[in-house]
Amino acid sequence: MKKYEDHGFYNFIKEEEKIVEYLFKKYEDLVWYARSNPKDWGNNEIINRVLRIEKLYPEETELLGKEEGCWQHGFNSGCLAIFRLYEHPLGIHEASLEFPMLDT
Repeated sequence: MKKYEDHGFYNFIKEEEKIVEYLFKKYEDLVWYARSNPKDWGNNEIINRVLRIEKLYPEETELLGKEEGCWQHGFNSGCLAIFRLYEHPLGIHEASLEFPMLDT
């Protein structure tokens, strides 16, 4: 691995992995948020997660409550699906056999 570190390639790959990990978590949170049931928001664990997501992604959660919320949720679900495809432990070929299964 040392030869890649000398050229910054190793650091580039590590940075890219961090970005992908961040986006995966972001869209997983937003899809969960959109699917959450306000009736369950009395549960401390759920309300804490709701508040955390609203704090991390204020613009995105606000859009979910507006007229274009259905479109936004579809976009978030599509992003989550592609990141799941990318992150599949058996590789993209095996994951493509299951695509577009979007179970959360």
